[in-house]
Amino acid sequence: MVVGPERALILPSRRRDPYPVSPVIGPEGERACAEIVAAARALFARRGYHGTSISAITEATGRSDTAFYQYFPSKIALFALFYEQLGADLVRHFHRQRVIEPGPAGLAEFRVWLDGLGEVLRRHSPVFATWPLVADEELEPEDPSERYLHVLADAMRSRLALAGTGPVDTRVIAIASISLLQWTHVVFAPRRPDVRTSEASVHATLAIIIHSSLFPRDGGPTGAAVAVGAGPPWPELLLERSTDRTDPLGAWRETVPLGLRRRVTRRSEPTIRRILAAARKAFERGGLAGTSVDDITAEAGVAHGTFYQYWEDRYAIFATLAHQAAVDLCAHLDDLLRAEHATDVLTWIDRWLDVLRQHGPTFHVWTTGVLPTVQLQRLSRQMRSYLDEVTARLLARWAPRRSLDPSAAAIVLWVLLGEFPYHAWQRHPVLDRDDVHRSLALLLVGGLLGARTPLPAGGPPH
Repeated sequence: MVVGPERALILPSRRRDPYPVSPVIGPEGERACAEIVAAARALFARRGYHGTSISAITEATGRSDTAFYQYFPSKIALFALFYEQLGADLVRHFHRQRVIEPGPAGLAEFRVWLDGLGEVLRRHSPVFATWPLVADEELEPEDPSERYLHVLADAMRSRLALAGTGPVDTRVIAIASISLLQWTHVVFAPRRPDVRTSEASVHATLAIIIHSSLFPRDGGPTGAAVAVGAGPPWPELLLERSTDRTDPLGAWRETVPLGLRRRVTRRSEPTIRRILAAARKAFERGGLAGTSVDDITAEAGVAHGTFYQYWEDRYAIFATLAHQAAVDLCAHLDDLLRAEHATDVLTWIDRWLDVLRQHGPTFHVWTTGVLPTVQLQRLSRQMRSYLDEVTARLLARWAPRRSLDPSAAAIVLWVLLGEFPYHAWQRHPVLDRDDVHRSLALLLVGGLLGARTPLPAGGPPH
């Protein structure tokens, strides 16, 4: 598969009012505009969208903010250029995919196409990693990421003509497959030191999981092939700070979740929960780099002094959110390890979606943000090891004869349970809960675990 060159950016051809002399952009203006665009791309890659200001972009080029506004009305207008370039390249690549066929030959061809997609995403990684975080009022009434998601889904529908997806609508599985491809690549990004596997292994594992879900095998075990015993030990930072795994903020137990300056009491618990809920919303809008203490206190309606009674800074309160999310994640993955039949996994998926509704924003920031504190970095490493161990035990129990790299499969599992449903259902609701539940059943049971999938029945797709 040959991956063509990326589509060239279409830069402005005329200056905006008020222009100094002429609205026509000459050679010098073209060079200035190109330098602004190049500086913005580099800064978005290092700092993210919300962490990059117009002043930072102009300073990087030695120009003034006035020069920026000659070409672009806002930062989002400049970023939209990268949206369009990424979207066009993705559409071109999806149109190169032929009908996906069963069997080893079909799997091999799908793997080649997946490698090509990796090349496209690598070229655009600064844009794609930031893409879903730019959904703010500036993009109304239309978010181009959602528009391209529909275009890509339509392009892939005909490629799934031979797939056996059961009651899962072709459009739904197309969107699920697209999200898995994209977000697995983001999670794997080489800048992440906690990823301990090769890109080739990740691509091979992802290809097997998606292909197996599209062409489920007949018969075979539905689980419990190998006894695995108790679940893996929890990360130390959860056990030493949390006396109750189901509620690390339980006031009557006077626990101290990660990040908090003092113990939680019955009196302080309502205030702490209120500020945490506000922080979760603020981080969802701005990410870790683009959220300030001011944003959190304004959302919560509390004074700065109240915030600083409990947390040192925004990183400390995110550590508390991460602690809560990690406790819920570990508790539910322990339950998944105890599932004995595919129907048990379907019940587990329903409970997991309730967890994701609460912690989805935190999981996403945790996945894509640069963790600046030792505690967060340590918890992240421990959770990475825990997820690796859970995945290895799942594969040993359900599919002992399948040759999947457990570390690569753990990356896919994280994306399957977190990034895919969070973005397709919560952040950009192109799917509803039933759609997500059915596609998770198909991809988790039939794809990752390799078992026959007893998909839940339902009415016509939404």
